[in-house]
Amino acid sequence: IGEPICADDVWFFKMGPVDGVHFKEHVRGDVGGLRAALCQLVIGLHALHEGGLVHRDIKPSNVMVTRDGRVVILDFGLVTTLDPARQSIADGPIGTVEYMAPEQASGRQVGAAADWYSVGVMLYEALTGQMPHKGHALEILLHKQQVEPPAAHDLVPDAPRDLCELCMELLAIEPNARPNGAAI
Repeated sequence: IGEPICADDVWFFKMGPVDGVHFKEHVRGDVGGLRAALCQLVIGLHALHEGGLVHRDIKPSNVMVTRDGRVVILDFGLVTTLDPARQSIADGPIGTVEYMAPEQASGRQVGAAADWYSVGVMLYEALTGQMPHKGHALEILLHKQQVEPPAAHDLVPDAPRDLCELCMELLAIEPNARPNGAAI
């Protein structure tokens, strides 16, 4: 990341290209690689949350892994403050339907738990090869708020039990039921 740049009273950082692959491609079939990348992703998101921000669009294409195994979180275009009084919201859900949290899917304000839900979706996909909720966009949005997905371990019994349990905890419908960054 380079020096901060200001244009028309808007500050930003310009980032160079990342020589690597998307999270899903990096971890495919590699439990060791999944553990290492997940650990770095958790540390990065926890730091973002400690800084008072929530990403709101964590998904495999926004998490790159470099050739040397360094995880880079991308696309901060939907980032907002964790302070509900100052949080930007729109008329409806903001983010990528398949990865957004139930509270995000209903257009409510979100906290760090929304990003942890997205990590849970990525973990579920890495462990099972499928998404926790399927269907058209509206169907997925409704199911996220009402239906627990099938347990990852039931779909892939030989998957690491600890990662399956973490995955399902992260996919809890209620935000306060999900583990926080320190617990993860």
